[in-house]
Amino acid sequence: MKKRISGALAAALVLGTVAPSAFAATSFNDIDSSYAKQAILELADKGILSGVGNGQFNPQGTLTREQFATIVVKALGLQANATTSSFTDVSGWSVPYVEAAYKAGIIAGVGGGKFNPTGIVTREQAAAILVKAAQYQKVSVDLNAPLNFSDASQVSDWAKQYVAAAAKLGLVKGADGKFDPQGNATREAAAALAKNLLTAIQTANYQITPGTANLAVGQAQQFSVPGAKSVVWSVSGNGVIDQNGNFVGTAPGSATITAVADGKT
Repeated sequence: MKKRISGALAAALVLGTVAPSAFAATSFNDIDSSYAKQAILELADKGILSGVGNGQFNPQGTLTREQFATIVVKALGLQANATTSSFTDVSGWSVPYVEAAYKAGIIAGVGGGKFNPTGIVTREQAAAILVKAAQYQKVSVDLNAPLNFSDASQVSDWAKQYVAAAAKLGLVKGADGKFDPQGNATREAAAALAKNLLTAIQTANYQITPGTANLAVGQAQQFSVPGAKSVVWSVSGNGVIDQNGNFVGTAPGSATITAVADGKT
């Protein structure tokens, strides 16, 4: 991402800033030992997931197909207002969320016009849903990625490309070289997976808007790369920039600012 500053120290503007994280609004009394504690709090604070009552989240609890579809729909901010379902076995509170995911091509049924909404989500099913959600958001997905887990033979044939793609994209991770594809996805895992999905989307879709702005010598301009985990800034020409993206013109003329965001220039 290389931007040219021209004219009287004109600057290319990067629109948007990274909002600070704040999780104080939500708390659960049973997640202190959960590896996904931060993801749980962040997503709960955003209204993407919720607890089970009495101040608990039940991190080790299993996750149903309709629950995971709901989490993904909320994470993506999809419009969910359907009152009828394309599936004969989906009713009640989950109708708008399952229908939104289905219309977006993120989930599919199990045959016979059914979705099996209360069925438990397996890890390979979760991987497939995440990859389809990433594709819906125009994230580049490698469906030809190698499947490197030592238990790859246990991954269903239909799910192999999704598990491999999800692993390459950082959506899912294994343990001790294994993926455990038939294992059940837990509630804490769902939080971590949804957070991974949001990170992948943000990283893949840096919003950089080129343009110019005339700056007086000594005037400061803030630059940022929304969604990037780390950014290394550099400048050549008549100006200086620090590693927080703060640029200051030092003399009349031009400057070129370069941002290396998560290894991408």
